[in-house]
Parts: sequence; structure tokens; C-alpha cells
Amino acid sequence: RFLSASNGCTIECHTNGGRTAQGSAFLSALRPGESHSVGFRFDAKPGRMCYFVGLCRAPLFPSDSGQQAIRARGISLENLYSHLHIEKACSQTSLPAFHTGSTVWLQVDLR
Repeated sequence: RFLSASNGCTIECHTNGGRTAQGSAFLSALRPGESHSVGFRFDAKPGRMCYFVGLCRAPLFPSDSGQQAIRARGISLENLYSHLHIEKACSQTSLPAFHTGSTVWLQVDLR
């Protein structure tokens, strides 16, 4: 509804979301014994759109869920909050943790 994939490694947001519904992309499941690094480059950011970069134990919410569900069920970094959302929402706002043009790396090591 909000996102599209191209060339096997690019996810594009083609429709603006809001607080009650926004696009989520679930990548392949990680397995015990594996280690992965995934980079996200934010080339454009319309308005005050929020970005969440993170992980959850399983796809615990629909891919068009709102911010409340994402913050409550995932471990994520949102660019206008001061700390990670760790299966509960961080409530302290701060200066952006990353900006348009940033590359954010998520490293997960389950070895």
C-alpha cells in the first residue's frame, strides 16, 4: 500500500503514511547462528515523515500499521526520538538521529 520494491535491494515509499498507517517492510527472518548487516539510505523524506529502522521477533503487526503498533512491538530507532524503542515506545524527543542523505546500518548477530 505504501511501499514498493525494485531491483531486489531497494524499497521505495511511494505514498505518504500518517500516524495511524504507514508502510513497513519485513526482510527475511534471521536464524540463530547467523549474522547480518543491512544498510538503509534515506534519499528523500517528505514533510515530517517518521522513519523506523529496527527489528521485531516476528512480523507482529500488519505491514500498514501505525506508529503506536510499531513502537510497541519492535526494537526500532525513529529519527526524532532520543533512544531506541525497545518493545515499548520511547517518549523522549530529541534532535534527529539521522537526516535525509544518511545511511543507517542495522547489525544483528545471533551467533
